[in-house]
Amino acid sequence: MKQLDGQCIAVTGAAGGIGSLLCQRLVARGAHVVGIDRLPSPEANSEIIADIGSFEGISALSAKLDELGPDMLVNLAGIQYFGPFKDQSPENLWAGYVINLIAPTMLSRAVLPGMRKRRQGRIVNIGSVFGSIPFAHFVSYSSAK
Repeated sequence: MKQLDGQCIAVTGAAGGIGSLLCQRLVARGAHVVGIDRLPSPEANSEIIADIGSFEGISALSAKLDELGPDMLVNLAGIQYFGPFKDQSPENLWAGYVINLIAPTMLSRAVLPGMRKRRQGRIVNIGSVFGSIPFAHFVSYSSAK
C-alpha cells in the first residue's frame, strides 16, 4: 500500500465511527489528516469544527479549505432519518439534503481551484450502498446519497 508521506487530507465526518477509523488509518500511512466535524476528531492530526448543515457553515468551511489547500478531500459526513417519510420533519429533510448532497458538492468546488493550480489532488465522495437500495423508510437518504 502506498505511503501518504505528509499529504494533507481533509475528512468530513471525521468524528463518526467510519470517519474516526479512516482518520486513524490515514495517519498511520503518514498523512496529515484534518478532521472536519461538529465534534472533536481525536484520531486526526488537527481539526476544524464546522457546521455543514447550513449555507453559512459550508461557506466558512469552504474558505478554510481554500486556504488549507488539501491534497485530498474526503466527503464522508452524512446523516439519515429512519422512519415513514410523512413523519420526517421539514428541518430534518432539509438537513439530510444539505449534509448528504449539497455540502460535498460545495466543498469539492472550494478545493478544485487549488488542485487545478497545483495540477494534482483528489476528491473522494463516499456514498452508500444502502442509499442505492429503495428500502422502506429511507426515502430522503436514498435520494440524497
